[in-house]
Amino acid sequence: MGYRILIADDEEGYIPFNITCGALVGYQVLLSFAGAVGTAAVALVLSAACRNPMAAMVASAAVCLSPALLPVSETGSLFRLLVLLPIYQMQFSSLMSVELLKAGVPYGMLALPVSAGLLAVGYEASGNIFARHEVM
Repeated sequence: MGYRILIADDEEGYIPFNITCGALVGYQVLLSFAGAVGTAAVALVLSAACRNPMAAMVASAAVCLSPALLPVSETGSLFRLLVLLPIYQMQFSSLMSVELLKAGVPYGMLALPVSAGLLAVGYEASGNIFARHEVM
């Protein structure tokens, strides 16, 4: 049996279920890699779509960071969808603040298939976009 882990100083900054420190670190590493993969997928599509590398970088940063700027409460249903995006995978305290699924797995683990889907869509979309570019 694990213990509740306090992530921040306020009452909302804790994981609402028991978890060991080893499991916490394992989830955090796994979700950080998934967040990096999701961010890379977005950057891949936008770098294929934009003609200028600087525009691609700015657009990628805007797309990846904009969900964190939305005024959504942690109890809302929209938060449960936004928390699966790459920015929240790297903000581990937000992702793990959502309760467990029925199978006893943290809700944040749903971010792994979302990242894999983003990568698949990003790979396919960027391949199609790069195929239409003229080579000089």
